[in-house]
Order: sequence, then C-alpha cells, then structure tokens
Amino acid sequence: MHAFIKRALWGTLLAGGITLLGAAAANAAEPPPEPGPISSLLADDGPVDSLVGDAIADPILGDAGAVAPVTDTVATVVDDVTASSAGTTVVDALVGGDSAANDVVGDGALVEGGTVGDLATNVDAVLDDVAAGDLDAALTDVGTTVEDLGTALDETVTDAATNLDDQVVDGIVADALTDLGDVLDGGDTPAELSNLLQNLGANVADTADTTGLVEDALTTTLEDAEAPEHGDATDDADGLLTDLTENDGLVDGLAGDSVLDPILGDDGTLEPATDAVADLVDDLTGTTAGSTILDSLLGSDSGLNDVVGDGILVEGGLVGNLADNADAVLDELGEGDLSGAVDDLGTTVSDLGDDLGQTLFNAAANTADQIVDGLATDAVADAGAIVEALTSGGDVPTALAATVQNAGANIGDAVDSTGLLDQALVDLLGDAGPAGGGPDTPGGPDTPGDPGDPPGGTTPGDPGSDGTPAAVGSPAAFDGVTDLAATGGTGALGVLAMGLLLLAAGGVLVLRRRSV
Repeated sequence: MHAFIKRALWGTLLAGGITLLGAAAANAAEPPPEPGPISSLLADDGPVDSLVGDAIADPILGDAGAVAPVTDTVATVVDDVTASSAGTTVVDALVGGDSAANDVVGDGALVEGGTVGDLATNVDAVLDDVAAGDLDAALTDVGTTVEDLGTALDETVTDAATNLDDQVVDGIVADALTDLGDVLDGGDTPAELSNLLQNLGANVADTADTTGLVEDALTTTLEDAEAPEHGDATDDADGLLTDLTENDGLVDGLAGDSVLDPILGDDGTLEPATDAVADLVDDLTGTTAGSTILDSLLGSDSGLNDVVGDGILVEGGLVGNLADNADAVLDELGEGDLSGAVDDLGTTVSDLGDDLGQTLFNAAANTADQIVDGLATDAVADAGAIVEALTSGGDVPTALAATVQNAGANIGDAVDSTGLLDQALVDLLGDAGPAGGGPDTPGGPDTPGDPGDPPGGTTPGDPGSDGTPAAVGSPAAFDGVTDLAATGGTGALGVLAMGLLLLAAGGVLVLRRRSV
C-alpha cells in the first residue's frame, strides 16, 4: 500500500510538471498581441514618432543639437548684456543635454506610456469592441477610458500645483520680489539688477531642467508606463463637482493654496515689491495713497485676503451652491431617476438665478455707495478745489495732494474687507466668517481731508442680515430670472444652462456605467 501511494504521488508530480512545461512553451510560442491602430500611430518609430520625434525633436535638442549654434549665440549675448550667466543657464535648461525636453521628448521615443499612451490603449480597446459588435463591452471600455483619463489628469494637475507652489511661487516669484525690493532701495543698482537677473535665470532653469516641473509634467504625460488604478473607487458623498471645489480639492489646491494664499496678507510673497512701490508712490505724491491702496488690495485687511486668501477658496456662494445643485442632478441621472433629475435641474437653474440676482443687486448698490457717491463725488469736489486754487492763487500742491489722498482712501475702502470687492467675492465664493460687517462709504465731497491724514468714513446704509445693503431697493427686480428658471421658460440662458448640465450628466452616466 505504501509503495502504491508513493507511485501515485510521483505520477501526479510528473504529470503536473509536464503540464506546466507545456503551458510555458505554448505561452512563449504565442506572439505578443498586435497594438491597436491608435497605439500603432504613437508607437516608437510609428508615424507620429517619426514625424515629430525623430525628424524634429531629436535633431534639435541636446548639447550638439541643430539649434545649438543659434542658442549658444543668444545665450552669450544675454550674458554680456545682463552681466550674468542667466542666458546660458536658461538656454541649457530649455534645450540642452540636461533639459526636460531632451530627456523625455528627445530620447528617441516620443510616446512611451503616460497619459497619452494609456489613452491610446484604452481607445483601441473600445475600437476592438465596436469592430467585434460588442456594444456592451464598448460602453464599459468607454467608462474605463474616461475614468483613467480623469485619474491621470487629476494626478498630473495635483503634481503641477505642488511644483508650481514650490518652484514658481516660492522660487521664481519670491526671489524676484525680494531682489526687486533690493533694486528699488537705491543701493548699488547695477549690481543688484544683475543679481536679480542671475537668480531669475537660475530659478527658471530649475523648472525646465531634468529636476523641475516640466520634467514631471512631460514624464507623466508621455512616459510613465504605470497605468492609473481604477475599479475600486467609491462614490464621493460630496459629489464630483463639490469634491473639485471644496477645501483642499483640486481647484482650492491649484488656485487657492498654491497661488493666492502665499501672495496675500502682510507677509505675502508680494510684500517686498508692493511695499517698495507704495513707498515710491507716497514719496512722489506727498500722501499715503500708495500704501493705503496696496494694503487694502493685498494686505491682511483686504477683501481678497479675507475671502480667497483665508485657506479655503470656495465656501459656498453662487459657485458652491451651483456645484452642490449640479451634483444633485448628476446623482439622479446616475441612478436612472430622470424625473428627479428634471426637478433638481429646475432647482439648480432657479437657485442660480436667485444667486446671480442677489450678486448683481449687491454690486449695483455698493457701486452707487462707494464709487458714485464716494470716489466720483469726492473727485469732482477735489477737482473744484484745484480749479479754485489755480484761479485764486491758492495752495495748488496741497489741493493736488488732497485729491490724491482722497482718491486713495476711497479706492482703499472699495477693495478692503468692508468694501464692494469683499461683498462681491462673498456672494460668488462664500465665506464662513467675513471680516467686514458690510461695505462702508468714505467721506462726503465737502470733506476732502488733510493730505497726510486719510479722511474717515461714514456709513450711508448698513447691509441687512442677508448681506444686502439697505440703502437701495429690493432685489425683486431680479425675480424674473428666478421665475424663468423655475418655469422652464424659453430664454437662451436657461436653455444653455440646461444643455450644459445635461451634457455633463451624460458624461457621468458613462463614467458610472462601469460600476453598475
């Protein structure tokens, strides 16, 4: 019995070995699958690579490229004019041997994967399904194609936002503003200007060489052969559009955290340059108008810093409400509830009409208060004071300085955290805690004020609890917009909005078909 079992085990092992060897041999003999038509167009030595890569990019890029004599000459001229090596540094980083363009595009194969390669592969799968008459598989592969493309683009833009913050905002912009401040300080201007250009060239080169943001973008787009992961994603409770616009979402990361937040406020990266410009304007005019305007526009008490520079770009308002409502429509369509989608679409357009009407109403009211009654009226009164000084032999320089001072104060009031700009941004983007209680109107035309002391403000009309200034009538004039949206009227705006939302909804249906 023992011998029988032993022989059976040896027989099983031998049979399994023969089977594995046969499968391996069959697999080795089977030729790799032929690339699809789109992938063939983009493949190494294919039509696109031969025409764009081999014939154009490869010959001109690199230290010995066809354009090297021209670029070397240009770089030398720039170096001589600027008394720096900025020209050589930038040219080498753009088209030289260590450039991102040469490393990715000029390496002999234009498309080796990445977003473009993966898209070609996915489109080929769709075409194969269509050719085989399998429409269900084709729709599934369309969903996969769109999903992969969205994932790849999201990763690309997220990386770009990070690199933009690191290499452009904190690098190029911050250093340039610091160096510009040194130039405007009035020291050794030629040397400081040369230093500005040298640093600018080095920072630009850092973005374009093999370690910079251009390299990352090109690699992700043309070379990264690792396909995006998909298939295990779960529905975002916030919705697609809300997810894009919420705190730390794609839009907030790209525009808010990477661009606006770093440059706004008293310690923003623009401060060295703006302080220098403000001081220059103040000195030339004998007023504080320059400081007042720039502080109100970009400083910590500015409307921009209060709403868009507070760490969260979209907190509600017209944009946030539109994203929420559009997500509701897309969710209904994704669930196949056409009736619910139509109802939500009506709500979306109706709310958009209300929000737009409120925004325009507030803007009109605040413009009347701060621009017409404030800036324009004061300017007319100050112009009269100048004319009177000229005709009566009065103090013309003081009258001119008063005009500039008042204009600066009025403009500052309009763009700071209590002005019309702040209210408009709150209406559009929302703000969890706006610093201002409502826009104020600066001093009247008969009180132009001392040139060295900006005039104080008076408040002609405090805004109501809903943020609507009480000085002007009701936003009922905009009810027609809401009524048209709610009743599905034939206006072009409503039809256009409905068409765009339905188009977006169709795209999401394709995306979600794969998970059904």
